[in-house]
Amino acid sequence: MTLNGNVLSNVNRSGVSSFYGGQILPSKHTAGKVREFQMNMEDAARLADCFNSFDDSDSWPGGFTHGNPYTAERVLQQKQKSEELKTLVAYDDDKIVGHCNVCPAEGDEEAAYVGLLGVRPDYQGKGFGKAMLIEATELAAHLGKRRIDLHTWPGNLKAMPLYKRVGYNWVPNTRVLMESYVPGILNCSLFKQFFEKYYWYDVLKRDIRQEPDDIRQDGIAVYEYHFEGESGDRLDVTVDRFARGMCGFRLVLNGETLEMRITPERHVGFIGVGRVPVHLRVRNGTSRPVDVSIDPEPQGGLRLDTSGPLRSTIQPDADFLLDAVYQIEPGIRPHDETEQADVKVKTQCEWRITIDGQTVYMYSGLLPTEALALSYGPEWACVAPGETARVTLQLRNNAPETVRGKVVITGLESRNIENREFEFTIERNDLHGQAVTIPTTKSDRNQVLRLRTEVYIDTEQGPTRIRDAPLQVAVIGAAGACAYEAPDGVVFLETETFRLQFMKGPHPIVANIYFKTTAWSYRGYLMYGMPGYPFPTEGGEWLEKEYEYTFRNEGDIAEVSFVGVSREKLGLVVTWTFRAYGGTGRVEIWMTFENRSSESMTNLGALRGSWADTSITRMYVPLRGKIYELSSEMWGGGRYLPKKPEDYHETWIALVDDISGSSLSYVWSNDRAVEVIPFRNHASLNLESKIPDLEPGESATTSVMTVLIGEHTWRAVRQYWAYTNARTALTDGPIQVAQDLSVGIVPADSDSVTRTGAPVIIDSATGNTMALRVQVIHEVPLTGRAIVRAPRGVLLDGESELEFDIEDLSIEKPFVKQFEMTCKNYGPWLVGGGEIELRFADRIVRVPLRVILWNSKSEVERGTRNEGGVELHEVRVGSRHLCVAPSHSGSLIRLGPTDDVSLFYDTFPEIKPYAWTDQMLSGLSPIICGHNTWDWETGLRREEWEIEDVDKGPWTGLSVKSTLKHTPRVEGLRVRYDYLIMKGAPIAAIVMTATNETPRWVRATMGVRGVIRPGGDTLCRIRTSLRGKPSVFEPTATSTTLYTEADENWVAFRGLKHGVVTGAIAQQRLPAEIRVDHIGDHGHILQMSSRLLLRPGEEARRVWFVVWDCSEDVVETLKTIQMTLFV
Repeated sequence: MTLNGNVLSNVNRSGVSSFYGGQILPSKHTAGKVREFQMNMEDAARLADCFNSFDDSDSWPGGFTHGNPYTAERVLQQKQKSEELKTLVAYDDDKIVGHCNVCPAEGDEEAAYVGLLGVRPDYQGKGFGKAMLIEATELAAHLGKRRIDLHTWPGNLKAMPLYKRVGYNWVPNTRVLMESYVPGILNCSLFKQFFEKYYWYDVLKRDIRQEPDDIRQDGIAVYEYHFEGESGDRLDVTVDRFARGMCGFRLVLNGETLEMRITPERHVGFIGVGRVPVHLRVRNGTSRPVDVSIDPEPQGGLRLDTSGPLRSTIQPDADFLLDAVYQIEPGIRPHDETEQADVKVKTQCEWRITIDGQTVYMYSGLLPTEALALSYGPEWACVAPGETARVTLQLRNNAPETVRGKVVITGLESRNIENREFEFTIERNDLHGQAVTIPTTKSDRNQVLRLRTEVYIDTEQGPTRIRDAPLQVAVIGAAGACAYEAPDGVVFLETETFRLQFMKGPHPIVANIYFKTTAWSYRGYLMYGMPGYPFPTEGGEWLEKEYEYTFRNEGDIAEVSFVGVSREKLGLVVTWTFRAYGGTGRVEIWMTFENRSSESMTNLGALRGSWADTSITRMYVPLRGKIYELSSEMWGGGRYLPKKPEDYHETWIALVDDISGSSLSYVWSNDRAVEVIPFRNHASLNLESKIPDLEPGESATTSVMTVLIGEHTWRAVRQYWAYTNARTALTDGPIQVAQDLSVGIVPADSDSVTRTGAPVIIDSATGNTMALRVQVIHEVPLTGRAIVRAPRGVLLDGESELEFDIEDLSIEKPFVKQFEMTCKNYGPWLVGGGEIELRFADRIVRVPLRVILWNSKSEVERGTRNEGGVELHEVRVGSRHLCVAPSHSGSLIRLGPTDDVSLFYDTFPEIKPYAWTDQMLSGLSPIICGHNTWDWETGLRREEWEIEDVDKGPWTGLSVKSTLKHTPRVEGLRVRYDYLIMKGAPIAAIVMTATNETPRWVRATMGVRGVIRPGGDTLCRIRTSLRGKPSVFEPTATSTTLYTEADENWVAFRGLKHGVVTGAIAQQRLPAEIRVDHIGDHGHILQMSSRLLLRPGEEARRVWFVVWDCSEDVVETLKTIQMTLFV
């Protein structure tokens, strides 16, 4: 072995030299299998095809594309925006069969990172994954990296052995970070001859186990590498796991040996106290003397004291020994091996060791640990003004012997603080807790009370202070906010309802959102902002640097700003600002880019988003004129949604957590926006913005992103958006929330889809040309399969079941398939047992199919008669009938199954106040109540109404209309009520249409009301659904009022005496659309109404249904019934 041979010249500060003099040599494992991805449309198309094949691989639990297939355009766009060191692809002839992108590692510039590694399922097991990992390792070596990392999961049984075989180690206490130190080993100049003689992968020997690599040598956490050549040649390398660098090796080559090892006596160093002996040994097993020089450089608060010379000549078969001592300086933050397993310790020493002119970099570190650890409970105390804070000081003895001492709390000397000073005696590994009470005053509102905790221990020299730590108490009022730094260095932005905890460092990334009202929290990478272009795929400089930060607390507003200076774009300064408003649950976030250089800056961008572990169950998104609810477990938004900012006609999304009752919502501006991606699963809104070019001295700020934290409904979020954008959402009328997937069977000439699950209405007397209609909000086309199974007694094109292939289904192109629906034999008016099944790659949908059978051959009788001097208009379909009296405010006087039975309280022709109320009721009477009007009925009874027959499809009945002249505050309003019965079914519809023909805005409550009497019974059991659960009301003598919810606008009445059921359903989804007033023993008043705000010339329509001769379950089944004939 020649130690003074050619030395590679390009050694960098990471301690390695570029592999093989800057050239990556092909091997039998990579030649003809791996190449670099070409940034063109042809290669992008090949890679898109490869990505789409991953859906068929068991390496991606839950699928890879999630129903959003890749295209060449999408691949190219992502690659162009991403900051990657290089993208490697595996290939077979002209086909790309694997992908491996190598990126900067997060938080460590001395490492590379494998971002996405995958191989087509039909090419797995043929060496392509191994070839890409080998090439990635050598690329990292070529780039001068000390190591290369990747992430996987413990259950990846197929890939884990491969990763370990090519040099990766499973980092203990992670799930699962893997690190390979092969790049640094390949770059060590002392090993050059060995790796010129042997190809590293062929001689690497690993003990492959499906478990963390928790290896200890003399108590020191290490990784081991063994390269075994021929004739006794071998290289054994030891890596210090905490310092993340080589700490020892034994090289045997051509019968000669060289050994080197740095060994501290323990891996734990106590901060400010104690010394850790460390020994350096160099063994010369060669046949001639070698010169050695040692140049240690301690870092991160590690102090090094050496004894003995740092230069020597080592004779053959002799050792060079150097004894030294490590000591960790006071004030260094402790490093938790469990919580920070993926972070390199800062308290380490870089040993530059030169042997006969060849330099090797070795690393050894200590875990900085408090001999007497101090913590507080709660970790971050927060109280209301005037409340006494109770904080427990917790001391843990990590030292090997019993510790005695005292604690002294200083600050706020004028206040009576209990246990301001106390003594302690703590055995080894024992814990001592002491409660401290800190009173606050009303004037302490929205600030941080600052004290100090001094810890002294008894030593031979007397009491020695080993810890001087802040003790802080945040005091926040009923509508307050405060920004501060906690004793452990964590930055907080807190209000009375939430707490934002930023990542340690600190970084301008929220690591935790704590909801105080629900005691719930979300963890992850929240509300981050990433400067570009390009944006890092992994890591990047903005995740590695330390930031300056400032606080501003002014009354109910608190603000924290982080400032970072780019090292890649010299002169670029980026400021992240987070501002919280007390009493609102609101945080505003923006980024400012400033050019402090002497040259223009171009191609600037900002990417804001989140990645969190949450229990979000629903996301509401305004998209292309509609509001969609995404609640499917499989489709949670993300890349399959449209990305163009203009697709989002309103710039807000609401994320609702039904598990905890919390919500997290975003409001933004499309100003400078390039791409918008809402993501329910990660509680995220990814917003990419273009920053204008900056001349020297210029700055630019992104638009403000507002985050609403707490318990906001989507309507409240939309309202906030409206008022911050000079728009009034209240005037938009009822909002029908659509689903991310809507499916239904509709008449073939209809261009809309019914609400998913709505019953299909067909004519039992003839054939019905219908269409299966499926709509999604996917931007990328979907393929799948549809199966329609007919209910009992119904045929589809003469069959009981039909199957269709779904192709090119997208938000632009719904799937429509026509067929004929017929009834084999007429039986019940409602038939069930059918199903619509949709199968996509990542979602299976099953929707019950129910059919309402009407009969076009039903005989309809019309007539008028005089009853008590009042003209009554009547429509009869079989035994079912309805009667309308235009002269009595256009009321529906009677509705029922027979002449002698009405579903509602009937005193006609005498109409008088009901029970002890002042409401004039008989049948169903119109409600037309102007805003803040007490007596509207007197004026309504003076209005004149016209009446006409109506017959449209399944429906027949009567229509009354009037232009109001006497009803207060609604004069000039044109009103129409259509009272309809379905031919052949016990269903009635009330359609109310109001048109504002005045020059003023009109606000009114409009609808109908009546006293419900199913089967003639006065009292009923009332069933509906509240908060998503069945709710049953049993009547008592106490009066009360019930309201239905917006998403469950139905109610069923079962008479207590006869058990007859009558139901009421609102087609529109609005709060309190149905109201039931229980009047003690007198019964129940049913009110179906809406609150309207009509602009001049605006028209509004509402639809309600009444159903009878059925069960309570049938009423609930019909809750999605829809009428489209009048729309």
